[in-house]
Amino acid sequence: MRFAPGIADRPLSWLTTVAARLLSNHFRRPGFQSLDLAGGDVPIEDRDAAADRTERRSLVERALARLPRAQVWLLESFHFDRSTVGEIAATQGLSERAVEGRLRRARQKLRKQIEADLASNGDEP
Repeated sequence: MRFAPGIADRPLSWLTTVAARLLSNHFRRPGFQSLDLAGGDVPIEDRDAAADRTERRSLVERALARLPRAQVWLLESFHFDRSTVGEIAATQGLSERAVEGRLRRARQKLRKQIEADLASNGDEP
């Protein structure tokens, strides 16, 4: 199985790219509003929501770090890079059906990792 180019050789640049794409996706979401911090304090509700998002992001990042690289690459290609199943299949030399199955298993494994983290912290999944 082939992995995303550069992950093993340059982890810092890979991580920087992932962070940049996450930030880009955040600003692309509907309903995004820029906060003008010069105009006053951020309301407590916004700070709480930001803390929740940061905690969720950290939880997902820790779970992704424990998945096999092939599954991480597959999830990132589909969800972050917005590659289609057909594009991934062509890149990997697999059928679309095989890619869909691998995506499903990768998501299930990611979900189990997150649920295990939540259970170890005493939180509900």
